[in-house]
Amino acid sequence: MSFKKVLYVFLVLLIFSGIMPAEKLYSDNVYTNIKSGVYIPKELVTAGKLKFLIVPYSNVNYKFYQSIGKVTNIVLGNFNRSAKKITLISDKNSDGVVDIVAHWDPDLKKMELEKFPEKYCSSEKFAAYKKEIIDSKVNLINPEKASLQLLNHLIKDAANISRNKNGYRVVQKDLDAPGRERTVFYLADNGVNGVDLLFQHNYYYAGIKTVKPVIQYPVYCKDSFDPFAKELVKKIIKNISKYY
Repeated sequence: MSFKKVLYVFLVLLIFSGIMPAEKLYSDNVYTNIKSGVYIPKELVTAGKLKFLIVPYSNVNYKFYQSIGKVTNIVLGNFNRSAKKITLISDKNSDGVVDIVAHWDPDLKKMELEKFPEKYCSSEKFAAYKKEIIDSKVNLINPEKASLQLLNHLIKDAANISRNKNGYRVVQKDLDAPGRERTVFYLADNGVNGVDLLFQHNYYYAGIKTVKPVIQYPVYCKDSFDPFAKELVKKIIKNISKYY
């Protein structure tokens, strides 16, 4: 079998295994696994907006943490073959208690609201979701997502850090293309106006392909009063001060 045929078979296996997305997004060899929908992090997710969120081609699940002002959301995308569902878990006043839980079935186009949201997701479970999203374990050389583990690694080199208004910007450059930023973190303590915390992951490599993550912003907090975000930002800023 020729090299081209071997490579073709290899790429097909990657696509159907879910390791490599099936659709090409850009002409510059960047691929994505997004079939439909969009997530705009600066726009608060509500139950009514679940129908517009991302649906991937393959059975790739996702989670993200969004906190704007006093509203904090956890969104869970579950795309197992048997039951596809996007779930919104929302705290409306930064007290750590879940006020709304809504489910959207992208196949049946059906919405379901939990009658007792605080029983469906306790305060402890809500906090655990945030920690799980923040603390994802990744490959530090070729991470598939942005995480606190990667951020803590990057801040040990002051060259990755720059001061920005009330906080810091931390970047992971592409070693093969230093002008490109693979991952960006931004955090700021705005005092009485809350805190900002952003995890942005632009792309990663899967074999010979450059891949855009299904969720580029797993963490987006803007002027957030969520106690979890406020404590985390203060802790990260204190850690940055050791190196910058």
